[in-house]
Amino acid sequence: MKPVAEEMFDCSDYLTRHPLYSETNKKRVGCWKDENSSDSPISEFVGLRVKLYSISSVKSNKVKAQGISKWYKIHMLRHEMFLKVLRSSFDKRQIVSVSVSKSRCQNSTGG
Repeated sequence: MKPVAEEMFDCSDYLTRHPLYSETNKKRVGCWKDENSSDSPISEFVGLRVKLYSISSVKSNKVKAQGISKWYKIHMLRHEMFLKVLRSSFDKRQIVSVSVSKSRCQNSTGG
C-alpha cells in the first residue's frame, strides 16, 4: 500500500499471512475498514449518499440503507437498483424519498 493509504486504512481483520495485514491502525477512529475482509474481495461499490450504499462481491451482496424498513431492504433493494439510480439522470434525493415513502406505506398496511 502507498504511505498515504497506510494511514487511512485499518487492515487488522485480514489474515496474518495477508500482504496488507497490519495492526498499526487497529480500532483507530477515522480509518476505513474492509467490511469484506473474511469474505471474497469487493467487485463493485455503489454509494448514493451517506449510509445508502451497496457492495457487491463474488459470494454476496450487502445493502446498507438507513431509514428504510428492514422488509423493503431485504425484499426490494438490489445492487442492480443502485446501479440504475447511479447511472440515471434522476435526482438521488427523489429516489430515496420514494423508497422511504413506499416502505412506510408497507409498514402501516402490515405488508
